[in-house]
Amino acid sequence: MPSRVKKGKSRSKKENKEPKAKLKDDEIKAEFSQENGQEENPIDIKPKAKKTSRQIRSVKMLSSVLNTSISNKSCLNTSSNRKITDYFQIRKSSRKTKSDLEKERRHLLENLIKNCIEDGLEVRHMNEKGRGVFSCKYFKKGDFVCEYAGEMITYQVAKKREEIYAQDSSIGCYMYFFEYKTKIWCIDATAETERLGRLLNHSKTGGNCRTQLFEIDSKPHLILVAARDIKPGEEMLYDYGDRNKNSIESHPWLAK
Repeated sequence: MPSRVKKGKSRSKKENKEPKAKLKDDEIKAEFSQENGQEENPIDIKPKAKKTSRQIRSVKMLSSVLNTSISNKSCLNTSSNRKITDYFQIRKSSRKTKSDLEKERRHLLENLIKNCIEDGLEVRHMNEKGRGVFSCKYFKKGDFVCEYAGEMITYQVAKKREEIYAQDSSIGCYMYFFEYKTKIWCIDATAETERLGRLLNHSKTGGNCRTQLFEIDSKPHLILVAARDIKPGEEMLYDYGDRNKNSIESHPWLAK
């Protein structure tokens, strides 16, 4: 009997020792898992199931969207240091300034005067007036019509010639006086030429042209420009500006 009792005690000691050892192992594992950031009771990882074709397509679409958004963000980040002129060319205005337009106008007038160009005009004969100049094209207000071409002489010379011309009624008088740089000058267009400026008739109130001085190489040129828009077929008229009593008595049409 005593021997059996001793055996029983020894078994119970062994059985009590095994759980303690197991507890120690569990505690060591728990501490190790806590140090490595692992859970005490990790879940068993099951083998993943195969993805269907629909799932694969959705994953691809999601990845492409993510890649696009990332590329857009990178573009925004890089473009933040750029200017709008890096993407678009600077468009220069095609509108011309007033000075440019005036230069073009002067260049055009110089060309017309130097080359004796008198386009859009024709000579007609009238019973009451004799010869007159008519438009055969449309003239816009300010357009060049023609030049009052002739010999430029001083006031003193012009007065002497007037006395000579007055002795012969068949000659007529085609002299235009004007002021240039504080002096009185005269364009004598009495001599018959092919230039049309000398043939424009007078009108004190109904003129559609006006005179204007235009300087080329420090020399004045007396030109006629449209005082208003002129239609084809109109007679070209301007005010001679002669208000002298003797002139009006000799030429009553100057008062009209």
